[in-house]
Amino acid sequence: MSNPSINIDNMPVACPKCGRVSDSIKCYSMPNYILFLGVYAAYEFKKEVCCPHCMRKQILIKYFTYNIIIGNFLWFLMGLPTGIWKLISSYTKGHSDTVKQILAENISDSSAHTPQEQSHVDQYGNPIYNQKYDIKI
Repeated sequence: MSNPSINIDNMPVACPKCGRVSDSIKCYSMPNYILFLGVYAAYEFKKEVCCPHCMRKQILIKYFTYNIIIGNFLWFLMGLPTGIWKLISSYTKGHSDTVKQILAENISDSSAHTPQEQSHVDQYGNPIYNQKYDIKI
């Protein structure tokens, strides 16, 4: 059972990539590569979990650099619209649904917090605890 005093939506969490604390950690499937050779297509996706700043860097690298060349025609159909949509959605406030699920599982698995564990309150009035929540996919 999760602790009702913890608001997962605004919970500050450290970015797994840069360590910056954010209340908007994102989790998106990103193309490792998209290859299109006329009659042959191959692709590989992996999940990226990071803060909006790091996510925008990843989107620009994965969708708008080398995949344009190796994905050629397929990139215009799949890569461009998806990349633009993910770039825009990285500006939305709040954690991604996947991150919220992970945080809820981590909180419900941990023991109840005592007032001694509470270190301070963030700008939204939510308590920040000394316990770290790992965001691993």
